Amino acid sequence: MDKTTSEKTTVIVAALDQKTTAKEVQEKLARNLGNTSEAGKIKKIITGKQQQVIIKVTGIEEAKQLKEKKINENEKLKNELKVTQPRSKTHEVIVYGIPDGTQQEDITKSITTALNKSPETQTIAKIFEDNNKRTHAIVKLPTIDAKKLITIGRILIGFLSCTVKPYHTIIRCFKCQEIGHKTYTCTNEERCGKCCGKHDTRKCEADKNYTCINCVNYNKKNGNGFETTHCAYDRKCPTQLKTMNDLRDAFRRSRQQHQPTQTANNEQ
Repeated sequence: MDKTTSEKTTVIVAALDQKTTAKEVQEKLARNLGNTSEAGKIKKIITGKQQQVIIKVTGIEEAKQLKEKKINENEKLKNELKVTQPRSKTHEVIVYGIPDGTQQEDITKSITTALNKSPETQTIAKIFEDNNKRTHAIVKLPTIDAKKLITIGRILIGFLSCTVKPYHTIIRCFKCQEIGHKTYTCTNEERCGKCCGKHDTRKCEADKNYTCINCVNYNKKNGNGFETTHCAYDRKCPTQLKTMNDLRDAFRRSRQQHQPTQTANNEQ
């Protein structure tokens, strides 16, 4: 079973009340769904992060039935539990120097031609001009298709051969301001993105006396002396810039490791 199929045959259940444990969620499901062999042909039940119950079933249709019919339409469960499925992993690529007037469907068609197939999901996240008036596009694709497109390196749009490269970006939590995860998965205490206090950034009254919690923490750990008098979301934040550079370096090393090496043929 490939990764995509595995994601589609997995159902994630969590309580709307955050105080409810994964064990209690399982007990609710057992009481209301009865025999697991009848409740969507369940193969395996495990406990995940954030008090989630992860249920693996025999097929895609069984997962759909479990999510929509067995739980979401159950009067006792639908107001107590939240049911989701794993998100398919995606990567963003940037297509440089696309022709003026290029439409989203033109980019989609060119990518389909380059890959020799239509990706399962394809989102044109952004079309924009840089300071030199050149137009580029950021495209979100399934990871396997994004990697293949990056390896190909170019796509033909109109009469222009456009370079394709990985689009590097980082994520920051709006709750604790930490880099590397999103708010909905955060278990840390709240920190302000302006003054680094223990409150919601939107309620902060700081005017100019900003302090970046990420640079403060980085200095404590590494002693590098990063300047801290800026917001956590400042584009010039030293911690963010270093994280971005580390990400680019890691990608370059990964590409080099997976590139085939050419050896000279010394045979006469």
